Amino acid sequence: MKKLLKTLTFGIIFSLLLSNTAYALEKLEVDYVNPIPKPLMTYINEADTDIDIDGSGNVTVSASIYAYSNVDKVKIISRLQRYRNGKWRTVKSFTKSKKKNYASLEEEYSVSKGYYYRVKTTFIAYDGYSNERKTIWTGSEKY
Repeated sequence: MKKLLKTLTFGIIFSLLLSNTAYALEKLEVDYVNPIPKPLMTYINEADTDIDIDGSGNVTVSASIYAYSNVDKVKIISRLQRYRNGKWRTVKSFTKSKKKNYASLEEEYSVSKGYYYRVKTTFIAYDGYSNERKTIWTGSEKY
């Protein structure tokens, strides 16, 4: 009887340990898939910006915003910036507004050789009563 009781106790403890281990492994996989937590946005679903400089010094600035369906207006403000004398300064700004929940922007501009350039884009989504902002910087590119 004592042997049976020991076996049952051991079996219960072992099964509890296995279920907790499986849960921990499942949790670890979820955390591994998305290791960097993103702040939850109320209005902005997706936003992205990019810079491309060709061999002739022509810069293409692009940006897009996808907001949730409760949004009635979006705005994109992209600033092409040049690094000079230890500071980033805006050399050209581009703006696009739409009375929808989606907008995209693509603009070109010629730049001077010998500098680093980047784009700083601010996205704004409005719902009629309030708004939400998100700012993204691209990496820098040298021309």
